[in-house]
Amino acid sequence: MLNVYICLSDQLRIEKYRGVLKSLSARYDIKSEITSVLSGGALLEQLSDCPGKADVIYMEPFDGESNGIETAKELRGLGCQADIIFLADDAARVYDAFEARPTQYLLHGKTPPEKFAGIFLRVALAARRRKERNSLLLHSSGNTTVILPFVNISYFAINNRVITVHYERTRLSFYARMDMLEHQLREQQFVRTHRSYLVNLPYIAAIERNNLLLKSGESLPVGCTYQAGVERAFSLYSAWLRKAKRQ
Repeated sequence: MLNVYICLSDQLRIEKYRGVLKSLSARYDIKSEITSVLSGGALLEQLSDCPGKADVIYMEPFDGESNGIETAKELRGLGCQADIIFLADDAARVYDAFEARPTQYLLHGKTPPEKFAGIFLRVALAARRRKERNSLLLHSSGNTTVILPFVNISYFAINNRVITVHYERTRLSFYARMDMLEHQLREQQFVRTHRSYLVNLPYIAAIERNNLLLKSGESLPVGCTYQAGVERAFSLYSAWLRKAKRQ
């Protein structure tokens, strides 16, 4: 599934682009889900808890209420890897836009349809490759294999050898050992916070003495054995995040 977001301040333009993207999805046999919002603030509200959910974002560099470029930079700081395509009325902010690492900067009504289509196909294929590269094979049962992108997983919890993965407000369970899973994720942004929990750093909002608060509002325990490691990992991640936002 290709998750596409349209962030434009004009509802008529949203509907126009929605129609074009639906047509291109059908043309290239791509299953897509298109979500639209009217402001950068609304886009951040949609993606702040799950920045990895978006695959492609079409947005304005300035939407009248907020600075779209700053919104895009904030999304990058949260770890969003989506292809960002700016749709603008003119080229006045094209150089400022590069700070947000966009894939394209297009002008409304001045981009040939075939060029627009080619860009859509390219970012759709890039999103597929990202998911394949960042995926985790969780469980195979019969003819069913479940693969999830790391960026969409907030945390793993284990109870009696049954691991439950929490992702995009959904849960999936499978049998495994937490230490083996932790080893498998050693190069990802996961930190062991408790003998029963393995948490994705971008989803942590704050760390307290005996627990941590997720951006979703959930609270998870932090074991005494893991406290120092959790604080160190979160401090390093926060420092990296601040540096990314300044760039």
